[in-house]
Amino acid sequence: MKRKRLIHVAIFAAWFVILNIVLCFLLEPYASSSSVMWKNYFAKNKNTGVNMVYVGTSQCACAFVPGEVDDILDTSSYNMGTNMQSFDSSFAAIKKAVSNGADKVVLVIDHEMLSLDRSDNFRPDASFIHALNSNVSFWEKIANSYDFMTDDAFLGTSSSVNFLFPWIYNRKLDIAENVSDKLDALKGKATYDSDRDCDGFEYSDEVLESLATVSWEDADEFSKENDLTKLELSEDNEKTLREISKYCKDNGAELIAVVVPYPTYITLYDKTSYIEMHEKLDNLFAEYGYTFVDFNLLLNGSGLESAPGGLDISSYEFALPDFKDESHLNTSGATKFSKLFAEYLEYIV
Repeated sequence: MKRKRLIHVAIFAAWFVILNIVLCFLLEPYASSSSVMWKNYFAKNKNTGVNMVYVGTSQCACAFVPGEVDDILDTSSYNMGTNMQSFDSSFAAIKKAVSNGADKVVLVIDHEMLSLDRSDNFRPDASFIHALNSNVSFWEKIANSYDFMTDDAFLGTSSSVNFLFPWIYNRKLDIAENVSDKLDALKGKATYDSDRDCDGFEYSDEVLESLATVSWEDADEFSKENDLTKLELSEDNEKTLREISKYCKDNGAELIAVVVPYPTYITLYDKTSYIEMHEKLDNLFAEYGYTFVDFNLLLNGSGLESAPGGLDISSYEFALPDFKDESHLNTSGATKFSKLFAEYLEYIV
């Protein structure tokens, strides 16, 4: 009787695994943003090596054109930015890149993520680690999965178990297209639409034509008259930023933390809290000997950021046509910003 029960349990478990595999095949997209990012990263690292990476949210993915930076700095860089990438996911990307030989890390600080509770960001974080696991060894998959499922943000919740079922958090309901793409892949002729190039940059020809914004000079009055978001840094995110800084320091990697240009930085956020957060982050990274630069403040003449001696930033002005929406650069703007960033890095390194 006991043996028969064990057989029934084994059969149930087998069917359960098979069902999960079938649902993943039907619902998971062949090429999500994270899967394309990781696939192209491992390909480039294998072919040419990658010694500098950019990590962060979609602001990062849309801001750095690796080829433009590499032409100036003679580096081999890759853009690892993904949508809603938490600082914890950025840390996972950094550890993978540094372990593979990268010695320069550019960490994009997206103000939206500073107070984010990771438990509210399960789908992007789970998709990020799941996509990483598709490119690493079996034992590394086990380690990555264990670390994710036992993270304080997920342990003891349904999210911890849900990680084992990718079709729950990484799905596309166009089943016919999913199946067609995967069958093509099995035949070695897979094609898929992606806005990312082979260096990880997410390109866009969209142009932001109109948007109400506030100048630095008028922001004090605007903040008084409007109920704007006050920036805060959660304890967990501060801890992760410190862990990133310490990891880079201990492993001989140069870290530079940046805020990339976006037009609504003081239209969305209270000016006083924006300045206070700038000072807090500047002090945090300085503790580890690293640079933090906010390109919004560098470009607007606020006096809170200054260009290093010898760098002329007068030719770098960003206007609405450089953006695809209120938070992201388009390809034209990213090309301009990448050149500015590379020249900035030349003077501070």
